Amino acid sequence: MTSYMNERSSEIRKSQDWIFHPAAIVLLGVISLFKGLRIPSRWAATQAAINYDSGLLKRGFFGETIGRWFHFQQFSHFAAGSFVILAVFVALVLFLTLSIVKGRSGCAAVCAVFFSSFAVTFIADMIGYLDIALGILAVSLLLIRGTWLRFFVAIPVSVVALLIHESFLFTLLPVILFSFVLDAATESKPGRSLRAPLMILFLISISSAVTVKLALARPVTPEVAAAMERRLQSSVNFPLRSDVFLTLERSARENFRYMKFMYRSCPGCKTMFSVSAAVFAPTAILLLTAIGAALRLVPETVRHRNILLASAWIACVSPLAMYFLGWDWARWNTLACFDAFVVFLLICRNFPGTPIQLPAWFRGAGILVIVLSMATGEPLMDDQQINTFPFVYALKDAHFESIVPLKVNPPDK
Repeated sequence: MTSYMNERSSEIRKSQDWIFHPAAIVLLGVISLFKGLRIPSRWAATQAAINYDSGLLKRGFFGETIGRWFHFQQFSHFAAGSFVILAVFVALVLFLTLSIVKGRSGCAAVCAVFFSSFAVTFIADMIGYLDIALGILAVSLLLIRGTWLRFFVAIPVSVVALLIHESFLFTLLPVILFSFVLDAATESKPGRSLRAPLMILFLISISSAVTVKLALARPVTPEVAAAMERRLQSSVNFPLRSDVFLTLERSARENFRYMKFMYRSCPGCKTMFSVSAAVFAPTAILLLTAIGAALRLVPETVRHRNILLASAWIACVSPLAMYFLGWDWARWNTLACFDAFVVFLLICRNFPGTPIQLPAWFRGAGILVIVLSMATGEPLMDDQQINTFPFVYALKDAHFESIVPLKVNPPDK
């Protein structure tokens, strides 16, 4: 009788947990999102307006396709579309999460840490930026379980993603490649052991070729950039950000030299870097700890186990390579945390059935990090500040009249 009651109590507790845990994850995610949610910035709108009217340009594919199809030259259309794109991305991530961690002991704490983190807040603040569209492509691809189908879909997706923004090579492609490493590790038929490595090599080759083509292409001259800005200004109903066009004038080598100069000469860089690290490091450490716990599920008999471990770490830290090419530290830290969380989910998916044995200190540390994440953060993009509960300031600022003039060049009275 006592044994039956204990078993019944355990079943009820598990049932309650799987009502509470998804609700807690969603609630924490909603709070984190609203902390950073805002009307899309003019920088994002200007970048989305760039197209191929002046020739094949880096970052022009989105404006040439989505921007034209949905008339993003109207700021109201761009803002509405940006909210839809962000909502689709969040829904895909949540679907991927719940479909993998359902019934897995130990996963709820890891999910709560990520969804409460400042990384999620910063993702919301990137509304309208091309990173969100890249995230949709990457997560949609990772939802495909079949190796061959994912590979054939990954070829055009990788090319399109790089045409949208070349940072995809470092920020999200490594996670996609890691999914094929996992497929190779779990392949039971010896005759197919080279299938996944060849797929990885092909994807790296074609992605590198597209990136090199974009990087080595002659940068836009100041005269062409000025003419492009004038042409676009006549077709949009919001004032463009001129500094967006400056990014088209710099090659990858010039970007590297510029960042090298800034790291050496900027007096506040070390402080800014330290603040960003302090905000993101606790979440990153817990996610990497969870990955280590998940990798302990990998049987000792799995071939190339060391390669699997190394590729997981590479996929997690690869967005930090953007430190050498771009100024947005928090942006790269955010993508590194996101990649680490997705790597954790993929490991859990490929090695199902075994509970995740997290360290004894993880639960307490996770609660502490969740509390810190809910209460702290650094300034967001475009000098935006974090919204605090009940987020009324974000609602008060949500009026287009202060952002978009009815006419770009009003006539003289």
